[in-house]
Amino acid sequence: MLRFGEGNGDSVENQPAAEGKNKLNPVLLLFLVFPIMGIVAALAIGGQGNRGAGTLEPPAVAFTPEISMVGSPAPDFTLQTPAGQPIKLSTLRGQWVFLNFWATWCPPCRQEMPTFDRLLKGEFGPVKGKVTVLAVDTLETASQVSAFLTDLKVDVPVGLDTDGAVNRLYGVVKLPTTYVIDPAGVIRYEQYGEITAERMREYLAVQNKDQ
Repeated sequence: MLRFGEGNGDSVENQPAAEGKNKLNPVLLLFLVFPIMGIVAALAIGGQGNRGAGTLEPPAVAFTPEISMVGSPAPDFTLQTPAGQPIKLSTLRGQWVFLNFWATWCPPCRQEMPTFDRLLKGEFGPVKGKVTVLAVDTLETASQVSAFLTDLKVDVPVGLDTDGAVNRLYGVVKLPTTYVIDPAGVIRYEQYGEITAERMREYLAVQNKDQ
């Protein structure tokens, strides 16, 4: 019978086990070495990735053109209105022109069209002969545009860019896009997205200072 304390001594049977505890098991060695190698490799790759990231340019915003047209003469063009009449940009010289690129399927375009209508009706102050709008519809038919204008009850001058040539001429990649052209035919501002009433007042305030 074993008494308390027996079996805990350095018996002959327990000695091999005790010696084994002092030796490093080869299997255990593998489990220790591999994770360390993995950590070293990960740090090395991470360091290379950080160096590479520092040389990359930030991604360009999809709707921002590579070259701004501000300060350049507005390229001239002639389009047909939904009624079939020609309308030429250069004939609007002497006025500030809001050259707006839009389409009937574009929700922000629908939102801002009444703002242009209010401008032409003088709700932002007397602008007759000073400020006008030319809305260039993108790749749609006269019937589509006429129905849209009738539905919104707005009266804004529209040119039909049925083949997208004028959009390409101005580098338009997002609708709506608006260029503000001064009386000399030079592009002074460019805006991407809806023009709100507040933004319209800001544009008009700047124009009044320049006149």
